[in-house]
Amino acid sequence: MGNLSTGTIVFNPGYNWTTGTSSPGQVLIQPIALHELGHWLTLKDLYGSVGGYPSDTDKVMFGFGGLRKYEQALAPDNVAGIRWIYANGTPPPTPTPVVPHPYPGPHVVPGGVEAEDYDAGGEGVAYHDTEPANLGGAYRPSEGVDIETANGLTDIGWTRAGEWLVYTVTATTPQDVVIRLRVSNPDASMKEIPVLVNGEYVAAVWVPSTGSFGDFTTVDSGPFSLPAGDSTVRLVFEQVGRVDLDSIEFAPWVPPPPILPVPGGADNPFDLDGDGLHEDVNANMRQDFADVVWLFAHL
Repeated sequence: MGNLSTGTIVFNPGYNWTTGTSSPGQVLIQPIALHELGHWLTLKDLYGSVGGYPSDTDKVMFGFGGLRKYEQALAPDNVAGIRWIYANGTPPPTPTPVVPHPYPGPHVVPGGVEAEDYDAGGEGVAYHDTEPANLGGAYRPSEGVDIETANGLTDIGWTRAGEWLVYTVTATTPQDVVIRLRVSNPDASMKEIPVLVNGEYVAAVWVPSTGSFGDFTTVDSGPFSLPAGDSTVRLVFEQVGRVDLDSIEFAPWVPPPPILPVPGGADNPFDLDGDGLHEDVNANMRQDFADVVWLFAHL
């Protein structure tokens, strides 16, 4: 942490000073104070106002003109903070927090969302992108998420590790859902996209190789619960990049049919290693030749 320094600026009483809006016969304190503070910090005057060269007239240290008719003032929150420190102790106003909100309108669950319709709210609130430009230049060109339109398809591309997107969705009742992503992955490795609901990890989507950015596939997450009302859903490109995202669907989760007991078996078939294959068909808690014998005996 740096040191807090103080200095004193003496204003010439021969001028009519004001903290409001300057007018003929009055001089605004803020630009003069900022300019002189710059000199205290060893900054020099700037005089770049010659045609054909960059102009300095909009800078605090512009030195032309006795009463500095070019006015650079502090932002209101900075003024409030200074008054809190040096004046009467009135605390600065609490800034209104920026929260994400659905774009361009509500997204009701069950239902679909185009990937480029991530929330409004800006960088650090509705999304995080590692560079400020929209590299694709499409749809929302003034924001940092990289959106492209090609062959009639608008999607999010140029994803990099550490980026994320937020979607606010509305469920009329509590419900179990899966997220269904239409994605492409040109690389050979599978890529994980974690899903967070209201800040908590709930599931992941594993994206297989599709061979190219232009070849899309549809992949489901595991099931998770959404409460009634609004929820923020965050897709995180945590440790992966090079995934293009076209659309998102919030689909009802349909439980798989129950595993039925095998006739003559001791119990329901059992998945010993958690790979989804119930290889212990006679449920004796081991995978052995008895399972093979039992299967052939009941074919």
